[in-house]
Amino acid sequence: MDLDSNLTVATLVDCLIGVDPPESKTIMVQINLSLSVYEGIQEDQETADVALIFCREAGTRYTKVWSAECEAFGTPEVSDFQQRSNHDACWRRDGFLHMNEVNNRMRQTIRARNPGKPVFEINAIRGVRTVEIGYVRDQKTSRLSLTDLKILQTLAGR
Repeated sequence: MDLDSNLTVATLVDCLIGVDPPESKTIMVQINLSLSVYEGIQEDQETADVALIFCREAGTRYTKVWSAECEAFGTPEVSDFQQRSNHDACWRRDGFLHMNEVNNRMRQTIRARNPGKPVFEINAIRGVRTVEIGYVRDQKTSRLSLTDLKILQTLAGR
């Protein structure tokens, strides 16, 4: 059985934050992306972790998404996060583009080392945390930059 990572995380976000929350809520989800090629007992592997922050303001369906690559079980620096989306529906696509780009980069790397061999993919949620964030809006681009990130509670994983 294979679950779509983006859809799984988007559903998790809706469950934990709520579709139209009475108060603002923000969570951070860390995903481990892993691609492997097996030759007998030998394994060639590419892995990366991506942290995604999802913020839904009180009384709105708009979801702000930031993401950054990070060390396994680590938390990226606030300055590493880039805004990926701020929309009521498109966040389910736009918010995951960075994670998909990281996965595609890994796939190209492992296929270059193992031409013609099947690539196996296993993605896992490493952790889910409630967080508190601060952000500012760039007046020229309207992009939102994180200024503060505080982990409040670990809901799952590390």
